[in-house]
Amino acid sequence: MTKIHFLAMAAAVAVIGLSAGDASAASCRARVAGTGTGQGLAGLGTESARTAATIDWQAKVRKSYGHRFANVAKATSVKMDCAVGAILQAKCVMTARPCR
Repeated sequence: MTKIHFLAMAAAVAVIGLSAGDASAASCRARVAGTGTGQGLAGLGTESARTAATIDWQAKVRKSYGHRFANVAKATSVKMDCAVGAILQAKCVMTARPCR
């Protein structure tokens, strides 16, 4: 009897562990993109564009999924791509999967 109880408890713990893993995976949403532009010398345009892209990402996530998902620090697969165009204008695109 003791061995059967041990196996039943081990199975229950395994199921609970799998459920917890599924719950954390379910707390992330689909990838969202935010864009921003900035102008300036010596990297200031790029920094401004990065900030604008992050703010845009947060606004889009907040609108789609609520404020609990709009934290970049909790997001996964964060990627920031920036390019400098003509007349010192920079454009950045931030993509990430929002999580809570």
